[in-house]
Amino acid sequence: SILIKQRFPNCEIHSFELLKDNYNKYSQYAESRGIKTYNKAVSNFTGFSRFYKSTHVEGVNAQSSLLKPNQVYNNNYGHIVKHEESEDLVEVVTIESFCKEKNITDVDLLFLDVEGAEGQIIEGLGSIRPKMIFAEFLCENGWEQSKNFQERLDLLNDLGYNQAGIYSFDRLFILKDYDAPKWFCWN
Repeated sequence: SILIKQRFPNCEIHSFELLKDNYNKYSQYAESRGIKTYNKAVSNFTGFSRFYKSTHVEGVNAQSSLLKPNQVYNNNYGHIVKHEESEDLVEVVTIESFCKEKNITDVDLLFLDVEGAEGQIIEGLGSIRPKMIFAEFLCENGWEQSKNFQERLDLLNDLGYNQAGIYSFDRLFILKDYDAPKWFCWN
């Protein structure tokens, strides 16, 4: 969020963090730079949910998710990241419900780093169509109830998006009728 705000200083950014510890640690810093922060998760439903809190072997949290990691994830990352179901509940919103509540009618960019829950968030767009979606797809089929990569691509295609770029584990999707600015670049 901070890098995007630095690159586009006049934009309005809404940033979501499901971990209370991360939210408490970073929200004040982000807000001092003009970013609106929320201790909430985003998915395809509104309400409250338990989540899977993770700890990296170096002691920091990494890759927490609303979804439970499965054996595929554990085979790839289990040696460095451990997960446990949180005792805490986190508030969950859809993009559509959040935008309606905040009277947001136009979204230029949706940036997703949600550890397997991309499909659920896309389902929660409702009538909202961000012009661009930049999403991390780290571990294919690594979380229970996660849509596989082809299902996510099909869902985005059905909603009117073309894949415009691949950057390691990240993908850029652009709304088919949106003419992205020629200067738009993540490098």
